[in-house]
Amino acid sequence: MEYNLNLGVWNSVFSVPSVVVDEHMRLAGAAQLKVLLYLLRHAGENTELSELSRVVGLAESDTADAVSYWAACGVLSFGGAVGAVGGAGAAGGTLSPPKETGAAQTAADIPAPPEIKWEEVKPSGMQGDTSSAEKRARTLKSERTRYPFDECAEFISADKKLRSMLLSVESILAKQLNHTEISVFVSLNKFYGLKNDIITMLVHYCKSIAKTNIAYIEATGIGWSDDGVDSVKKAEEKVSCLNKNNAAWRKVTGLFGIEKRKPSEREEQFCCAWVYDWNFSDQMLTLAYEKCVEVKGKLSFAYLNGILKRWFEGGISTPEMVEENDTQNRQKSQKEKKSGNGRYEPTYDADEIEALLDEEWLSEASAVSGGD
Repeated sequence: MEYNLNLGVWNSVFSVPSVVVDEHMRLAGAAQLKVLLYLLRHAGENTELSELSRVVGLAESDTADAVSYWAACGVLSFGGAVGAVGGAGAAGGTLSPPKETGAAQTAADIPAPPEIKWEEVKPSGMQGDTSSAEKRARTLKSERTRYPFDECAEFISADKKLRSMLLSVESILAKQLNHTEISVFVSLNKFYGLKNDIITMLVHYCKSIAKTNIAYIEATGIGWSDDGVDSVKKAEEKVSCLNKNNAAWRKVTGLFGIEKRKPSEREEQFCCAWVYDWNFSDQMLTLAYEKCVEVKGKLSFAYLNGILKRWFEGGISTPEMVEENDTQNRQKSQKEKKSGNGRYEPTYDADEIEALLDEEWLSEASAVSGGD
């Protein structure tokens, strides 16, 4: 009689490197773990990217991203030099190096920060950190700097708070970050000097206005860095100001039927003044718009601002007061014409000239900024 130990599913097992659980369980996403488990199960076999992509149910670009993640961490290698999985001493077999596509290629092509040597920007604990101001002084303000993914992996490995921030960002965006996105967030923290909690607030804000593409988040983050947003309090004030600007712009564009577009900085300033500083009602804003179009034949923010400015300074806050003021001005003008006292009467309106100059400035600014 033969006796066998009934192990059931345990009859076929494979090993998982401890480092995967100890260092990467929280950072690695579902795609990375699926890819790694498949490769561990088939250690010693040749695996093509297309087949791996089909088996794990991911796009080839996402699969390549996942493979590159483990390669950057030293868990995978290509070509069988040290084994397909687990580094030196692992079972044989190879994984054909994936073609750099999509996010992986983008991350690989990102240059190091201009004139900054790697030794000057290594993570804390490896060398003394260079202050954010000193780093920023080494590059033009308008340039965007991103670290390549292999350097990002070193930062992430050395900084638990950075890893936690990236996980929070993934939770907010409800998606797994690819190499390019990781590079952006690491660079915002390590190069542009935004603190981890400020980056989290930045992502929350971008999501609240439905603008979660990485280019917008990056540009907004660099703007925050340039504006000196270096504390939670300043970030809260920044978000509050941006929310007010957005609300004022939405209100005005809704009343005036303006096409959906990004306002210029001057237009934002006008809208905030009308809505928050001068507290004009929807009815008064609409009335000013109608008077502007009646005179100019089109919407002119500068001319419209001149109308509202005169009303505010004159304490005019209702349509009835506007009508009364217009009547008084007409009567005064007629009386002066009839008087014929021989004095020179100017044929210009100082406020209108100011509005026209503002309008010319707006046109030039719009041309320079490409119409934003």
